[in-house]
Amino acid sequence: MTLTEVFVASFVAGLVIMVAQAIVEDKKTWIMWIVFGVFVASAVSGVFGVGALALFGEIPMTIFPKVLFGWVFGDIIVLSTIGAVLMVTLTPWIQRTRAYVKGYFS
Repeated sequence: MTLTEVFVASFVAGLVIMVAQAIVEDKKTWIMWIVFGVFVASAVSGVFGVGALALFGEIPMTIFPKVLFGWVFGDIIVLSTIGAVLMVTLTPWIQRTRAYVKGYFS
């Protein structure tokens, strides 16, 4: 199995886990996580990260779109796999703390 196949398999597995969780559990929480915790966070991270690299001359502007795509797609993979696992395992603990505000995000 090549690294590309592992890459694609982990991305698909992460998306399947998130969709399954959204179907089985609280939809509002998972929709908020998928939209803001995965896609928006990845896009903002990519714009700031790649923008800083371009601004300080570390990468030429001609490759900006390719680097931005790689950055954002890589963040999506990590957040959809590792982030989803952390959310599932840590949410019950966070809900028991005073920091949790019921009905605000979930």
